[in-house]
Amino acid sequence: MPEEPLQAFVKAHRPFTLETVKRFPELYAASVEFRDPFKHFKSDLPGMQRYFQRMFKTFQEVNFTIEDAAGGEDGAYVRWRLSVARKAGGKAIESFGISHLRFDGQGKVVWQEDAMDPSGIYQMVPVLSAMLRLVRRFF
Repeated sequence: MPEEPLQAFVKAHRPFTLETVKRFPELYAASVEFRDPFKHFKSDLPGMQRYFQRMFKTFQEVNFTIEDAAGGEDGAYVRWRLSVARKAGGKAIESFGISHLRFDGQGKVVWQEDAMDPSGIYQMVPVLSAMLRLVRRFF
């Protein structure tokens, strides 16, 4: 797989901001399929944009850092770190993840599947936080 689409993706996400989300039509095909532990979008680029815009509205601090990226026969892989805080200067929750990407002939992303541990995010929800503490007592 040529490195150009992957390099363009990485460059566009450094830094990852609300402006990046506005540029999604340049980076993602209209037919993109996106999946993470919280949502699944198929051929709904506007819905995907709203999802990420909501993240910037929900959290006062959003820091997304691409740690590494590599191309392969079945697309590309991007290893990243996400840190979010509800209040500026507040306690940040950090998650690490990997995105599997596939590109079309125009270099746009047509498939993105994010794998991550969502438990840090779940801890921000009071009821889920209590349940997680209870589960962790047994392990």
